[in-house]
Amino acid sequence: MIVEQQLELSPFIDAMFIFSNKKRNKLKILYWDKTGFALWYKRLEKQRFKWPKDDQLSRLTLSEQQLNWLLLVACMAHARRKFKEAEVAQAKGKTGRANWALNHIQKLYPIETRIKGKTAQDKYRIRQAEALPLLTQFKDWLDTSILEVPPKTAVGKALAYSLNQWPKLIRYIEDGNLNIDNNRAERAIKPFVIGRKNWLFSNTANGAQASATLYSMIETAKANSLVPYDYLNYLLSEIPTLQPGQTIDHLLPWEFAKR
Repeated sequence: MIVEQQLELSPFIDAMFIFSNKKRNKLKILYWDKTGFALWYKRLEKQRFKWPKDDQLSRLTLSEQQLNWLLLVACMAHARRKFKEAEVAQAKGKTGRANWALNHIQKLYPIETRIKGKTAQDKYRIRQAEALPLLTQFKDWLDTSILEVPPKTAVGKALAYSLNQWPKLIRYIEDGNLNIDNNRAERAIKPFVIGRKNWLFSNTANGAQASATLYSMIETAKANSLVPYDYLNYLLSEIPTLQPGQTIDHLLPWEFAKR
């Protein structure tokens, strides 16, 4: 609606629409990829992203690096998985480059365990001091190994994947709000994947929306260390008592977790 009515543009053109708050530290990004709309929400860490100046039409021209800062973060677990596949493809009892890569990637994870619960600023500082040297060493090894390994082998494909994804793989060390991988998100959506074995389709669009709402509530409760049954029971008892126009902020999972 905003794109069509205020900007007088079609949302289906090859353009990315970025909406920000007044402080320009929170963004919503809308993009049509020819199969559907993708919507991102992004919180910008202070001084990590420099906005280009607006022109008279309030449109921005972003460099590739600036666009990457806004959107793209790769998953280290996916890079590791490629080397795991290469390890499986090795001759039995032998070790090689895949083993070295797996061992080196594993060195990054104790750092993430130690900084869990720390502020974004502390995470950034510790990652720069401890993870960056390990990543630099890994990149040097990748650059050397790619020249020595046939590209169509399992190891060659793993090396190429990591190098192609490299700017995005290391983005997490530049922002303390980012994670080294998306394992947590994948664990959160695992119930949906299991559920597909029990049902393939929602009967109606309203049913699909209801299912999505319930999934969101339950998984957000889990993310806030709540027991989903207790949280849903609380909602069902409190929502009927709300007055017209009353805010529901106190019903959100992270607020309930403070009780």
